[in-house]
Amino acid sequence: MAQSLRHSYHHLTNPFDPDTDEDGLTDLEEINVTNPLEPDTDKDGLTDGDEVLTYKTDPQLQDTDKDGLFDGDEIQAII
Repeated sequence: MAQSLRHSYHHLTNPFDPDTDEDGLTDLEEINVTNPLEPDTDKDGLTDGDEVLTYKTDPQLQDTDKDGLFDGDEIQAII
């Protein structure tokens, strides 16, 4: 718990909620990779959790495959 509180204080996350931004990734999974306070770090229309766990896109890049379309737009076109 002490390590969790230290991480929470340093990153301004909620120490009583393992997923402060409610994106499907725990704060500890996001620290140093994505923003644990922002559910969609790259602002492409997909949550970080969906990008990592479902679509296998990069939550740090709006256009993972570099084809000129945001990842969220591509997923919406497929669905």
